[in-house]
Amino acid sequence: MIECPGAEGQLYQSPTTNKVFRRECNMNYMYYDLANFTVINMQQCMDACARNEGCKLVNWQYWGPPGTDQNYCWLKTQIGSDVRAGGGMESAILVD
Repeated sequence: MIECPGAEGQLYQSPTTNKVFRRECNMNYMYYDLANFTVINMQQCMDACARNEGCKLVNWQYWGPPGTDQNYCWLKTQIGSDVRAGGGMESAILVD
């Protein structure tokens, strides 16, 4: 389920680790990829990052129907300066 733009600035606490993320709609932080895989929603993406010690932020791209290979979660090791804005994507930055 896509929650943007209403999720802009909201905090999400992962139930498995209690790590907290701040969500950013229509943002894509480039480079520093740790892993990528398909997910159904942004919560799955943030939870995957919360379970990975090296992960500092995530990007979720949702260009296709839910559950297809057009919906990728990208785990990132750091926040880079190259940021792209646009529809069909959102990011979440680890704050805790």
